[in-house]
Amino acid sequence: MKNILTILFLFFIQCSWGQKYAFAFEGQIDTTKIVAMQRDVEQFYGVAKVRINYKTEKQKGEFIIQLKSEEKNKRGEADNHFSVAEVKEYILSKNLSPQSFITLEN
Repeated sequence: MKNILTILFLFFIQCSWGQKYAFAFEGQIDTTKIVAMQRDVEQFYGVAKVRINYKTEKQKGEFIIQLKSEEKNKRGEADNHFSVAEVKEYILSKNLSPQSFITLEN
């Protein structure tokens, strides 16, 4: 019985997490503003959580973006969905150079 409950619990956790993406960028940023940048991107439609990894010495970083679980099922709809272009525009607005965009495994 415990094994069945454990499997159901793990399945529920996996299904409740949304898709994750990584958007790499280059450029110099003030590391004290990283938290504010994370909060800005978390305000975008469909975004549940954002983490920024930044290497000061290389002036490279990446946004790790996790979507809300319901967004994973709406990917084909035209209106009101997560926009990669919106993230790219944000990166450009901070005078950074957008690089690769990839889907991460859940």
